[in-house]
Amino acid sequence: MQNHSFDTFDREYLKELIKGFPVTPPISLENALKQLKDRSQQWNPFEFVDLIHTEPVQFTLEELLPFLPKFLHQRMFENILGNAGSYRETGDRLKGHVEFGLPTKKINDNAECSSSRFSGIQPDEIPTGIENAIGQLAFDRSNPAGNAAKFYQQFVRIHPFYDGNGRIGRYIVEAYLYHHGLYVRWLDMKKNNRWIRQLNYCHRKMTQLYITTAYPFALKWWIHYFNKFVSEVPVPPEEQKIEFLGRERAD
Repeated sequence: MQNHSFDTFDREYLKELIKGFPVTPPISLENALKQLKDRSQQWNPFEFVDLIHTEPVQFTLEELLPFLPKFLHQRMFENILGNAGSYRETGDRLKGHVEFGLPTKKINDNAECSSSRFSGIQPDEIPTGIENAIGQLAFDRSNPAGNAAKFYQQFVRIHPFYDGNGRIGRYIVEAYLYHHGLYVRWLDMKKNNRWIRQLNYCHRKMTQLYITTAYPFALKWWIHYFNKFVSEVPVPPEEQKIEFLGRERAD
């Protein structure tokens, strides 16, 4: 399964997901795309954090974080996909397999592009993987930006869902950082492809062969790069909402 941004490839991918996970009543591809766009414009992690800081909310952000991935996926794909709010499973119609990352370029007009660079981890490893990734957000309270960078890299590498992983990961990062008075300048980060190269390098080294050798160094450089785009909150949340919702991808 290939995962892309909301372009012509996304349309085909979403069409495949709708077929694999039907809902009642059935939904058309065009209606699904419209609903996803509308819902994405309503997502505001800053309002979410402000809400849980308001009495009489009985939970802290730290207590809610483990439940956010499934909750956000449910909110995103409710009445669009029948598996909304569920991680990938080997027993579902797509057998739990997902690929991500841009394929390599064509050698010439007659050559086919290679497959995606990465596959999501095995479905039976997802719950533990998510627990470990979420755990990064409380690992070192003195370095929230570093924690967020580690969480985002690990969450994307896990790819717990068939679609929506990047958007959900960014929402959690934004909520966590805003809780600490920080936010990410995503649009500045994405002005070139260096950020994705740094992220992909971590993904390649996050294997049993390199996990204690090359991966820590790759992660260190990813955190260093990520930190360049983390700033203190200087303006009201309403203005920062524009920065967050201005991202062009919905992976």
